[in-house]
Amino acid sequence: MKTLASEMHKNRRDRPLEFSDQLILILLMIKIHYNMPYRILEGFTRFFLEQMKKVKVPHVFSDM
Repeated sequence: MKTLASEMHKNRRDRPLEFSDQLILILLMIKIHYNMPYRILEGFTRFFLEQMKKVKVPHVFSDM
């Protein structure tokens, strides 16, 4: 996921992005269920994460 990491960390020398264990397990289940090659799963993951940036999450606990 070099391009995703390079877009999010331009001009930085940090570690690569880390993903939660839950996300890795979900992606592994998708890969197995749909019998996807690694590169197709990689493209799917990039697309999915880009779409998630556009989702607006309501602040449910802002009144507390």
